[in-house]
Amino acid sequence: MEYYVISPNVYNDGDNYEKTMYDNKIVAVGWGDDKTKGQQFKSIKKGDCVIVAQRNKKVWTYYYMGVIVDEDESPILPQTLSKKLSELIRLDGHWGLNFEKWSANGSRMIPAVQRITNDNQIIIKQINYIIKMEKYIDLLKSNHNLILTGAPGTGKTYLAKQIAKEIVSKKEIAKPIDLLKHAIQTYNVEERDINYEELLTAFTRRFPMNKLGNMTLDDYCVGWGDANKDNFCYWIETKLKPLGYYSPGSAKAYLLYWDKHEEKYMVSGYLNAMPNQAPEILMNTLASDIYSMVKNNNPNEYVSKFGNSFMLKLLNTYYPNIYAPINSKRHIDNIIALFEIKCDTDDIFERNKVIYKFYEEQCKDTSISPFEFMKILYNNFNIKDGEVKQQDGGIIINGEYKLVQFHPSYDYTDFVEGLRPVSEDKGNGINNNNVSFERRNGVFKDLCVTAKTNPNKNYVMIIDEINRGEINKIFGELFFSIDPDYRGEKGRVQTQYQNLVNKDDEFFEGFFVPENVYIIGTMNDIDRSVESMDFAFRRRFAFKEVTAKETQTMLDSDDAWKDETGVSQKPENDVIDEIKARMDSLNAAIEEIEGLSSAYHIGASYFLKLKNYNGDFQQLWYCHLKGLLFEYLRGTPSVVTDMGKLEAAYFKPIEGKQNDSTSNNGQPTGE
Repeated sequence: MEYYVISPNVYNDGDNYEKTMYDNKIVAVGWGDDKTKGQQFKSIKKGDCVIVAQRNKKVWTYYYMGVIVDEDESPILPQTLSKKLSELIRLDGHWGLNFEKWSANGSRMIPAVQRITNDNQIIIKQINYIIKMEKYIDLLKSNHNLILTGAPGTGKTYLAKQIAKEIVSKKEIAKPIDLLKHAIQTYNVEERDINYEELLTAFTRRFPMNKLGNMTLDDYCVGWGDANKDNFCYWIETKLKPLGYYSPGSAKAYLLYWDKHEEKYMVSGYLNAMPNQAPEILMNTLASDIYSMVKNNNPNEYVSKFGNSFMLKLLNTYYPNIYAPINSKRHIDNIIALFEIKCDTDDIFERNKVIYKFYEEQCKDTSISPFEFMKILYNNFNIKDGEVKQQDGGIIINGEYKLVQFHPSYDYTDFVEGLRPVSEDKGNGINNNNVSFERRNGVFKDLCVTAKTNPNKNYVMIIDEINRGEINKIFGELFFSIDPDYRGEKGRVQTQYQNLVNKDDEFFEGFFVPENVYIIGTMNDIDRSVESMDFAFRRRFAFKEVTAKETQTMLDSDDAWKDETGVSQKPENDVIDEIKARMDSLNAAIEEIEGLSSAYHIGASYFLKLKNYNGDFQQLWYCHLKGLLFEYLRGTPSVVTDMGKLEAAYFKPIEGKQNDSTSNNGQPTGE
């Protein structure tokens, strides 16, 4: 395979020619056979790899990559030379290709047709990595569940992390406003799971504006638990979550609240300036101020009394056609910055109104409510932390991945959910030795909760050593939900602790695995625990062998050689070549021994341990490889002879070098 970068010169009509080529799986140039560039293009052979890029005012854009399969005898684009492609991979900047330091004759322009020569190994390795990773990504996307199998030390966990990093990062870079418009266009209002108007009406019926000044302690106070879930503060914080999440941090934000430990009303904020007043009197003052602030819609006059977030929550509830249902200053600022909304004031209340105007502009031809608009924003963008814009103004939306390792003691409680002991105290740091139990999510269910609330992002659960756990017990009823054909709500199941799930929980009606959740497992083929995986489990996963040979590429990575301080200890290229040669020689010898096969190969991660021994191959053999190989052969009649063969293969002089790592005067020993 040879590698080429092609910058088509077909049309001057923007990117339309690129889309036409990609849709029809071709690459084309606008020169004939009689032109130098045309002859160069014709010389590209079947099986060669091409990268289609754009050269325009020194701005580099990488569109897609493919492998030549044949000449295109019926060109889609007239008056062009074109070739058919397979294995197309969208690039769009995501993969980090960078030709800034490379091009023909030192030019910063991408040549129209340019072969990547062998002295550009960094780029070639990067291209091969993309091709390899894309195959794994396609396999995972099409199956949702993937298990990487292979010999010991083949870097399956390292590979799983690389796959996860790629799949949780969106490949397309787009302008935020374009992503938003697409999300609005594709939002299905008929699939509303909440009637926002009914919820808002229920609150204002319970607490009409003109009655706010007459609220009693029982009407207002939070902290009574199950005895009082119809109070004003509980509605604001919990029941109205679908209308805009409000998290005050502590009950003190409400200024007057019931403390269940002290068993009395507690006061905070400006009410502290009125000492020795009965709670009922303080409630009259508080209710009067809340009523005046809401009725007159003058929050700036009350900033010394109430928090901005508290006031915004009330205002966007009582004035849903003026204020947007968002009350976090940081989130408001992030939205304004992300969409470059014109706003000339730092006043948080006015900035909130600007976002409402932005909603009206974007959704004017739809029936999408402001509450649904905020849901669209949070589902499609990182409003909490703020999106990082690229140089072209676009963004990449990232999800996340988590890694767990199964072992014989790992169970359903760790993975899905279960009862956990909770010690009770009175808030004074002194444990009263009372212990209760409450339902807690396991690591996988936590990931699914996050994925459900962020459907535009991808999430991956990596399960290392998946076959070492008792699979049936760990997954439980999730065997059904993880099936690729039953992802989403159609795969909803009742978990073992469903009766303990709160009504406001994401999975109150039953648990399911969202479609944007992927699972990658790793396992060694020769582990004795493999037999514990039944056919029902195997049917739900795609299996892909990771060979020792293909994982040699990790030896070329600086990251793979990093020590505990994060510094790469990667040796020189000639040492890397020697490592690969020894590895190939040893693995070839393993396959020649009766009873062994490629499943017993030694992977590249074993050789990364050389950084711990200053590159001493003899130390690696005696401290790691010899013991493992002896376990392979334990109990066989020819164990001594076969160990001698393996040691000889490992210590075989490389390319005529005098090998100083052997024993017995240069002769390997089978002992």
